[in-house]
Amino acid sequence: MKLTISVENLNILRWWIDASYNIHDDCRGHTGCMLSLGKGAVISFSRKQKLNVRSSTEGELVGIDDAIGVILWSKYFVEAQGYEIEHNIIFQDNDSTALLAKNGRASSGKRTKHIKSRYFFIKDKVDSGEAEIKRCPTDLMWSDVLTKPKQGRPFRVLRSELQNVPIDYDDDEERLKTDPQLMYTKDELAEMAEKDAAIVNKTSQDIMRGRQHPSIKATHANTAKIFPSGCRVINSNVNARQRSVLGEIGNSLNGARPKNARNKVPHGTALKPQIRSARAG
Repeated sequence: MKLTISVENLNILRWWIDASYNIHDDCRGHTGCMLSLGKGAVISFSRKQKLNVRSSTEGELVGIDDAIGVILWSKYFVEAQGYEIEHNIIFQDNDSTALLAKNGRASSGKRTKHIKSRYFFIKDKVDSGEAEIKRCPTDLMWSDVLTKPKQGRPFRVLRSELQNVPIDYDDDEERLKTDPQLMYTKDELAEMAEKDAAIVNKTSQDIMRGRQHPSIKATHANTAKIFPSGCRVINSNVNARQRSVLGEIGNSLNGARPKNARNKVPHGTALKPQIRSARAG
């Protein structure tokens, strides 16, 4: 599956930030974030939250805090290229979280007064005009697919927004439209699948023994122990394609990957990295 990015307006950054509450075995949440300049996700991540929270409202606020560094960095980066950012919009589908992000302690009550002040950093940025909070219906929260496993049509709809592909995308049809030279050979796919299976197996053994495998420390590889393999494939390949399109931008956002960790490539339409980069350029 290819990631296709289109740009409608470089003066407007649109972020969809969502969080799932208590989705992990240790009752921690999960943050999903994506940036779009038109169609397709220019930046996205799927990340386990690092602390336990007491409500979905608090989880959503922690999710915004997880993404605020990337949100501000992207604004500053685009401005450094000579474009003026008129709106840096953060879409939020939780009304209580939106009020806390806009008003801080003024909207806090007995159920949220325990939240640490660092999670109101976003309020300062809203007051200074560097970010905006806007209400988004849950059905249009495109980053929802990055916070939990989805199935059926809801998954396909969210995938279409993330990857900018048709809702009824079909691997076989796309394969017929793609030049064979742009695709991995069967031997290359088998080799990568074998290496990836070895990494997952080693990671599982370390988890059973109570150790943390180095690959778990990587942002993308968190999904190896969290989500079913299907979600891991999707999230990993999204980030791989982002790095191809954005080059050094993607590397600085996602950090260095373990030397032995490679993306698990789905059968059919996976493009070779060096060719993807050439086409993106």
